[in-house]
Amino acid sequence: MVRPHHFRSNEQTAADNRFQQLDDARVEAAVSRYAREEFDAMVAQLNQQGVRVEVFDDTTTDTPDSVFPNNWFTSHADGTLVLYPMHCANRRLERRVDIIESLEQDYVITRTVDLAGFESQGLSLEGTGALVFDPLSQDVYAVRSQRMSDVVLAELSKHIDCNPVVIDAHDREGVPIYHTNVLMNVGEHIAMYAPELVAPAYRNDLAQRLAYGDRCVIELTGSQIESFAGNALELMGREGPILVLSQTAAKALTRQQRDQIEQKARMLICNLPTIEQGGGSARCMIAQLQWQPR
Repeated sequence: MVRPHHFRSNEQTAADNRFQQLDDARVEAAVSRYAREEFDAMVAQLNQQGVRVEVFDDTTTDTPDSVFPNNWFTSHADGTLVLYPMHCANRRLERRVDIIESLEQDYVITRTVDLAGFESQGLSLEGTGALVFDPLSQDVYAVRSQRMSDVVLAELSKHIDCNPVVIDAHDREGVPIYHTNVLMNVGEHIAMYAPELVAPAYRNDLAQRLAYGDRCVIELTGSQIESFAGNALELMGREGPILVLSQTAAKALTRQQRDQIEQKARMLICNLPTIEQGGGSARCMIAQLQWQPR
């Protein structure tokens, strides 16, 4: 996770991120401070649940979205590091050699797959924003958008063992969902998604895939997606599975949905009102580390 020191509205991502709501009139220093306080509180909550968190500090004023590091790299259990092409120029600055070098001291990284070169062709694939990996299968779900190139995804599948499941999905106004991880989350015990936002041609296949195993599948509405209910992440805590989500997301859930979740996992609810105005929520803030520790 990357602690924000210069969090603000990113004018470059505002064009297709309809979740972004930061008011430019607000004092930037105050916004940044609130975001940092929300970040630190979330890290403390994760630590309390037994989740090990590697925290890095933002180092530049030119990366307003640095608090969302899951977009520029992924880690894989076989020791693979994948670097991804980013859609907007200032988000490309988030890729940091010093972070990778630091992680290499504590984790076993055996190879790097660098896809960043696709940026020169105007193509992007924004990590686990554009991709949602299924921990129970080789499926990786991907919604078509400016942030998800089929070409780059096909190249990724040559390097890691995955089965791309590409779908079309739109918000309630018919605009393409910009990142797959705001539409859905898929864990070992819980999957949550909004079938009403998925194009009809893909719904049956998607429902069958998500129902694999003993997983609890929770159907969300379009309005719940707008409250970041899809932007959650299942992790393993000290006492079992936890589902990390924001207070905004939790409030949008029905009592029945909360009961379904609590039968499978403990909810870890984080208060992220400032960070969410930047267009991302709890899941976006976490880049999972799947490598073996040294």
